[in-house]
Amino acid sequence: MAVTLRLTRRGSSKRPFYRIVAAPKEKPRDGRFLEVLGWFNPRAKTDSVFMELDRVRYWVERGALPSSVVAGLIKKQLPGFLEERTKHQLSKITAARKKRKARLAGSSKTTAGKSTKRLRRPNCCTAIPAVGHIASEG
Repeated sequence: MAVTLRLTRRGSSKRPFYRIVAAPKEKPRDGRFLEVLGWFNPRAKTDSVFMELDRVRYWVERGALPSSVVAGLIKKQLPGFLEERTKHQLSKITAARKKRKARLAGSSKTTAGKSTKRLRRPNCCTAIPAVGHIASEG
């Protein structure tokens, strides 16, 4: 189950108020969610934001992807946190790639000394031509 950190709209008509939630990616915007992480009021004179930062860290470390708006809010609250996470993930990916390349290079060296003779199929496996049906008159 892919989890995203996103906003759900609350409030009355033309007076939006948003909750910051952890929700499954497949669910609709205002549908079911796993946990409320905070709130965001864009109508306030200064953008008032409240987030439970320890729970945001928990979900991001577990692989939850924040939406673009929530990522901006997280960057304001925790400067450098998301950039640090992406650096860490990229270093893990590059280490895995290097390991894979080394493994493939090592396996090609071991097969270089061996003969790479291909086996041929025996003639019994070739297709047999169809024989026409001869009608006997009687």
